[in-house]
Amino acid sequence: MTDKRNTILVVDDDLRILKLLSKYLGKKGFEVRLAPHAGGVFEKSDRHLPDIILLDISLPGIDGFDIAARLKANEESKDIPIIFMSARTDSVDKVRGFELGAVDYITKPIDLEEVVARVNAHLTIRNLQKKLEEQNIRLEREIDERKQAEAALRESEKRFRNLFENSPDPIFVEDLDGNVLDVNPAACRLHGIERKNLIGMNVLDLVPGDQKEQVTRDFPVKVGQKLERKDGFSRTANGRSIPVEISASHIEYSGKPALLFHVRDMTERKRVEEKIKTALKEKEVLLKEIHHRVKNNLQTISSLLNLQSGYIKDKQSLEVFKNSKERVHAMALIHEKLYESRDLSKIDFREYICSLVNDLFDSYSTNKEQVLLKMKIEDAALGIETAIPLGLIINELVSNSLKYAFPGSREAEIQVKLEECKDEEYDYTLIVGDNGIGLPGELDFRDSKSLGMVLVCSLAKQLHGAIDLDRKDGTTFTIKFKQLKYNKRI
Repeated sequence: MTDKRNTILVVDDDLRILKLLSKYLGKKGFEVRLAPHAGGVFEKSDRHLPDIILLDISLPGIDGFDIAARLKANEESKDIPIIFMSARTDSVDKVRGFELGAVDYITKPIDLEEVVARVNAHLTIRNLQKKLEEQNIRLEREIDERKQAEAALRESEKRFRNLFENSPDPIFVEDLDGNVLDVNPAACRLHGIERKNLIGMNVLDLVPGDQKEQVTRDFPVKVGQKLERKDGFSRTANGRSIPVEISASHIEYSGKPALLFHVRDMTERKRVEEKIKTALKEKEVLLKEIHHRVKNNLQTISSLLNLQSGYIKDKQSLEVFKNSKERVHAMALIHEKLYESRDLSKIDFREYICSLVNDLFDSYSTNKEQVLLKMKIEDAALGIETAIPLGLIINELVSNSLKYAFPGSREAEIQVKLEECKDEEYDYTLIVGDNGIGLPGELDFRDSKSLGMVLVCSLAKQLHGAIDLDRKDGTTFTIKFKQLKYNKRI
């Protein structure tokens, strides 16, 4: 008995045989469907295909042979096993039945056990055929997939070989001991050695003697180790050393682990780099000279203003000259610091503020024991676009404190602070203040007639900054500003 409940279609006009087979086959675990005439065959076959058909030959109307022919002609039912049942013993009928595609022929009167045995045998054969067909389908699919994979592999190898052969850069394939397995034409041109002679050489034979240890160290050969791009030298057949950039990767070559080396001749690039370095050095020297000359010219202007002030008797005019001199000095100091700086685009502003404020104290002959100077300057590297307006702001505010904040004798304190701004809108915060007598209450510093305050507000605006005044316990200006980027000028 089969594990699966198979369906048997019994076709016979003898109702006694139909009932007998239905009862016996049902007990044996089969699902039995009965058809007393040809119409029932095709109706039942179309609705649900049976697993096997027991077909009587002698039927009214269409006989069993015609039914078998029609079933075998149908694409859906052609593979259903058919067992003819007949009282005919003539070999001609048997031969005709087998020619129509029947799998067996049972002679009536039927033996029920024989019927079950033959049905089971043919169902087993049919199931094996189905499995074989499924396996064939899978095998054909696998063969197609393998053929496609092989075709893709051949195409990939063809593309790789094309890239390998036509690459302008030398490419080497080496085993894990450094022996050359394959090279492209560019590698032959680089070293001036024919391909047949390069293959079999060790990679260490292709580098200068003083580079061998470095090559061994830079390119580990253990599978899976990371290989980084490195600079080195290759040696040509005539012993000349060529600067190269080398990159490597692990590959499989002829079924074995190998290394693919990509080598780039850096001779021209090195020449260009040296040319650029020379040009940059020349430009750096030129910029230093420009800053030096600008500083000298500004100092000359400052000296001329100082000399001219010796001929001025009017106190107000003398003050104007002195203020101008200090402003010129503040700008000259910027160029001096740039000239001394390693980075010609930025200056150490902490050092600059200390120099500027100390120079202002000296200019006003301020006794540092009488005026306490408190400075808290964070490290800041500022470009000239920001440094000059900020330096002038500090010059104006500190000068005002020294000139006007402390009449008579009183405890005096000036503070200068520069720190990163906590407000994301700005980069830095500058605080300049004193504990002096303060500004007059009615004075609006943003609408002042004083050139100094006009400069401070204008320069703060130039720095995209915000300026605030605290009149409590003296005068304290707080300026939040952004560091300006260099704008090319025509």
